Amino acid sequence: MTGARYGELASLRASDFNADSGTVHVRTSKSGRGRHIVLGNEGIAVFKSFVAGKSGEVRLLARSDGTAWTKSLQARPMAQACKCAKIEPEISFHVSDIPGHRLL
Repeated sequence: MTGARYGELASLRASDFNADSGTVHVRTSKSGRGRHIVLGNEGIAVFKSFVAGKSGEVRLLARSDGTAWTKSLQARPMAQACKCAKIEPEISFHVSDIPGHRLL
């Protein structure tokens, strides 16, 4: 829904989502510059659920124990998901589109 890289999503804070404009602010991208990502209606709804009950600088996305997503934390689950979904070749976290699949 965002096209954002894993590291960009991992660094998001609750204040980076703006429900009024329907955007997520990536403070620092791979290029070193920030950018705003415009979300569709489904993305807005998902991010509203992510920010519910969170304030300002709290991480928007965290592990179930509240700790931050760390580098490569997604690798094993992505590999398992690809295996279960019979996606070959295996894809990485940052993919723009796969017909019939929804991505964050």
